[in-house]
Amino acid sequence: MGITSKPSNIALWGPDVSEITTLVHTLKAGKYTQGSASIHPFNEEITVGEKTFVAAIPSGNEGARRSHRQSLTDYDSIVYVVDPTDADSLSTSKEELNRVLADEALTKPILVLISKPDASGVANEGSLVQELGLEQAVEKADGRVGVFAYSLSPEKSKGFEEGFRWLLQSF
Repeated sequence: MGITSKPSNIALWGPDVSEITTLVHTLKAGKYTQGSASIHPFNEEITVGEKTFVAAIPSGNEGARRSHRQSLTDYDSIVYVVDPTDADSLSTSKEELNRVLADEALTKPILVLISKPDASGVANEGSLVQELGLEQAVEKADGRVGVFAYSLSPEKSKGFEEGFRWLLQSF
């Protein structure tokens, strides 16, 4: 009888649920796979390297998202997805992400993935952290927040796997 470890539970969060869904499907399939927002939250089991985790994807329904926000403390970690190309989404992301990072009840690792067409996959890209006004929040988090830029398209997908590797090594 072998002992198996339970997969980690990771909450994916951010205002662009279609982007989150595409990211999850791409991670699961190993190639770019377009997703769309669902009106119902759902879970997907994903393996990155040798580690498996269950990704919780929020509903595209704003009311359901607000109620789900309260359960973020129940997860082993959080992945916050930011799309800086949409001004409304970026504004919402800045406010929401600062609230998440300032929430003292959320003590688990947080991966911030920022969509950028020319992403290098380098951790803590200073200009992106500055653009989102996260310098102080990231510094206060004392190593539990990783910021990675990523690109996700049929032509080029990179940066997000490095972010997930960082996250999965953080716990």
